[in-house]
Amino acid sequence: MSSIDILTKKTLHGTVKISGSKNASIPILCSTLLVKGKVLLKKLPYISDIENVLKILKYLGCRVKRKRNSVIIDTKNSKYKSLDIDMVKRIRGSYYFIPIFLNLYGKCEISLPGGCKIGERPIDEHIRIWQTLGYTIIQKDGYLKINKPKNEIKTITYSLCKHSVGASINAILSMINMDKAIISNLNIEPEGEALIDFLNIIGYNIKLHKNECEILHHNDIIDDIKYEIIPDRIEAMTFIIMGLLCGKVKIKGANYNHISYPIDLLIKNGYTIKINKKYIIAQKSKGLAFDIKTDIYPYFPTDMQPLFGVLFAYSRGACVVEEKIFNERMQIYYDLQNIGASINIVDNKAFIIGNSPDKVKCFKGYDLRHCAAIMLIILKNGGRLENYEMMQRGYEDFIYKISLLGAHTKYNL
Repeated sequence: MSSIDILTKKTLHGTVKISGSKNASIPILCSTLLVKGKVLLKKLPYISDIENVLKILKYLGCRVKRKRNSVIIDTKNSKYKSLDIDMVKRIRGSYYFIPIFLNLYGKCEISLPGGCKIGERPIDEHIRIWQTLGYTIIQKDGYLKINKPKNEIKTITYSLCKHSVGASINAILSMINMDKAIISNLNIEPEGEALIDFLNIIGYNIKLHKNECEILHHNDIIDDIKYEIIPDRIEAMTFIIMGLLCGKVKIKGANYNHISYPIDLLIKNGYTIKINKKYIIAQKSKGLAFDIKTDIYPYFPTDMQPLFGVLFAYSRGACVVEEKIFNERMQIYYDLQNIGASINIVDNKAFIIGNSPDKVKCFKGYDLRHCAAIMLIILKNGGRLENYEMMQRGYEDFIYKISLLGAHTKYNL
């Protein structure tokens, strides 16, 4: 188990460049199997979740050549294998391999996905999709076996029962080879839009209209393409809040359009953020805390909720933070209580009164975004984060980036 110490409190100042999006990269990497040739992906983040997906692709027979953030994947020799392997259990997004396998091979045997433990994350909506398409499904002891129907459906109109990002992506991937499919009640975030863009580039025919998409008969699939991964909006917001808490941080490479809703709320409530075409500058400031309730895109993202909880503990006034997506994403508020924050927690609501807590503590991270929120606390006060390897699942070169800003760190293996 690795840990990181922030040895001294220090004003942070400098520039960071935002890496490619983890949540866009994973479904796109899975979808490279649809291309029987070479795919060059640029700005692919160097993080552990991505490395696990690349290992799965190698296991399936793909040739993978990585040069830092550029990766060439040659799928010509890929073949069917059971995905009942340990690497699949390490990441949530491994379930995107299922519809790819169903399209290519008509079957899939796979371990149920892993990922952060942030509450109930069933895949019942995904299974409902495949059942509707006629697949036979056996689910037992953390294992799925899915087989092709005798009579394939060529056209369908389908509505998701739940607002699920993963199920929305898997619904699209499951129906890309149909003559016509209309899918409604989708929850498509910028990462899902990036996947649709990638699929259209390689030859599919998908038209997105807000929360509904239309899939039509596709052209021949291109066998040699290049694609650039979009910037990671959660990483961008992490550094924005870091600047608001700790100094002055210039963020390069972020896409403002992907994070305009939370940024506009911050500016409206007195936090100092400047925006132009090339960068976003976040400067230390005590704005007013405001109520937030997590919701589907483009509204307040659940992944940013713990980050804002830390910010509000050091802000002016009182607010309520309510988590509506995941039922086990409130740990950061207990951590804040332990360092002197004025917070009352009731179920999935945190009632916060800003009072600038300043105790130095050792924290244990329980999931990726929890770790990121703890990093904001210890960058503000000093302290230690255990389980630092969880940060490496989604943040590229994080220690290097905060060191560029002036943080004095000690990494412990």
